[in-house]
Amino acid sequence: MVLMKKVFVFLVFIILASVFVNAQTPKAPNITPTEIDDKSGVSFGFNAGYDYDFNAYKMSNDANYTSIGSFYAINSHWNLGWDVGVMVTKRLRPRFEMKFVKMSYGFKWAPAYPSWTKTEVKLYNLDLNFRLDYLLVNSKKIQIFASPALKTEFVSKSYYKMFKTDGSTEGFQPSILQTEHPKSIAGAALAMIFKYNLNENLGLTFTPEYTDFFRDFQRGNGKPYERFSTNLGFEYNF
Repeated sequence: MVLMKKVFVFLVFIILASVFVNAQTPKAPNITPTEIDDKSGVSFGFNAGYDYDFNAYKMSNDANYTSIGSFYAINSHWNLGWDVGVMVTKRLRPRFEMKFVKMSYGFKWAPAYPSWTKTEVKLYNLDLNFRLDYLLVNSKKIQIFASPALKTEFVSKSYYKMFKTDGSTEGFQPSILQTEHPKSIAGAALAMIFKYNLNENLGLTFTPEYTDFFRDFQRGNGKPYERFSTNLGFEYNF
């Protein structure tokens, strides 16, 4: 995760440097006739992709699990969502985003429970995010935005799948296996949006993103809960 933090710092440096250069440069903004001056500035987007979570499981066993088993990570996960934004200046775009995020973690049962081998827990989450996009590169075909965000994530549904030693499965949560995931959590994210404009209104987007949540996946883990995402999508400008 040292590499991820270096990437995060590097992206922040690029954003600040770009803002400084734009503030010091007297030339007119690079706005083409097909951009905001001729439109309402409202955009609608849809995207989907993969998530890779770090430290997204209970990492230390307490007295409740000493003789029962241990948790482990499962990757990778997926997300899909939509967003709507509006250009309030020629470079700044506030944007609201809603996403559905599927993630998982597992539990390996100790020999004291010979009927079961493992349990997989699937979480279906709802994300409500506020973004503040800043236009770094602007041309007729290519646009690049830096997109810091405040993210909130809520568990809407959880599903437990029990794997038996005879190869069969059952869908239930055993009473001794407690709920070991946050029902809601918040975090900060930074994404880079690379957009290729197919025409005046429609563009394709590629978005890598790093998220650092404000608390551990389970309190007491001792390691931060982080996520790296890559998404593909489209954006329509009205």
